[in-house]
Amino acid sequence: MIGRIRTRRATSSFDMHRMRELGGWSGLLLTGLLLLFACAGVASNSPPAVLKASESGPVAAVGDADIQISTNERAALQAVGTVAVAHAPGSAFEFTRSISGLTGTDVAVGILLSPANLMNRDQRYAGYAKSYVRDLKLVDPVPVVRRAFEERLSSEIPAERMRKVEEPVAADSVDALRAVVPIGLGIVVQTTAWQIQIAPESGMGRQRVVYAAAAKAIQLPEGRTVWRATCRAITPEAISGNELRRDSGRLLKAKLVECASACANELWAHYAGTAERSETPR
Repeated sequence: MIGRIRTRRATSSFDMHRMRELGGWSGLLLTGLLLLFACAGVASNSPPAVLKASESGPVAAVGDADIQISTNERAALQAVGTVAVAHAPGSAFEFTRSISGLTGTDVAVGILLSPANLMNRDQRYAGYAKSYVRDLKLVDPVPVVRRAFEERLSSEIPAERMRKVEEPVAADSVDALRAVVPIGLGIVVQTTAWQIQIAPESGMGRQRVVYAAAAKAIQLPEGRTVWRATCRAITPEAISGNELRRDSGRLLKAKLVECASACANELWAHYAGTAERSETPR
């Protein structure tokens, strides 16, 4: 069947008779996947973002979808009522695959030669992620981001007006924040991704660690969102999977904390109005 597909004219010229020979909808699905992954492969070849970062630390930047807050407005909001920083439950730990360096042809050939393998990849990755969390006892590092915000705010706000919120709130919602800050300013942070990104372009078994978060400040009791930003951080070096797992995942946990700390620094700089705008690392 593969040979016959290759000898036919362009995909856009498939006639209905040929589609029936290929199994009707299954042939159409294969063609659609071919085009989809080919486009993804071409898109992945666009020039990478130019980012400012140290060679040893994670690359981190604030995303573009945000709400800015002025210095004067921030000072005015922080002067009323109670101020608290909380964290909400976020996304689950994931395995992903980098498509950097792959062309549309690479992906298309992969689909044609091993479609079942590609179809089942997400399921396998989900299994890897669950086993890592279970066996290495991985924990979402979002408290690192919360504590970083809390520490910086404590230098601007009297201790008696700061409320510590150690336990996660139910959600990053107005109602959840009102439960801890009836009047004042509530800041909530939430993990949007914590991942191992398989990086085949860097060599067999090489992986990067990724962390991403979202944060917002809400004026209470009004429920008005006055500031919002996202951040993504990634280790610049691809590390051996064996190294990341060794000693109960000691290095992996350290890299997750490094990425969360880098993300927190970028988010705070954005909140404080001192961030340099740059593209979010992929």
